[in-house]
Amino acid sequence: MQGNTVTLYRPVGPRELIPAQMFNEANTEHIAVFAKMRPFLEEIRAATDYPDYLGNLERVVGMLPRPEEKIAIFERYLGRQRKLAAEGKQRSAYPESEAAAQESRPAG
Repeated sequence: MQGNTVTLYRPVGPRELIPAQMFNEANTEHIAVFAKMRPFLEEIRAATDYPDYLGNLERVVGMLPRPEEKIAIFERYLGRQRKLAAEGKQRSAYPESEAAAQESRPAG
């Protein structure tokens, strides 16, 4: 039989459809989200009475090799971005939007 080949992943554990190593090698967004939210997790969990809020994300990040080192990378990045934003020096991620915003600002 010729044509496209589809590879299916058999779940290994509860709901594990993508091998963790493959996921972690291809993505870092989850580390950044966790680094950004971690300082607030205890407060959010208590305020919402949702004690396992972001629990799956916390577990996935915790399974990384040297998770604290990887989280620290994003914490440093976020700290730099907060400092730049406070100084009004943060570049827009959308340059065309920044240009439009500058045009609409009053001169002076």
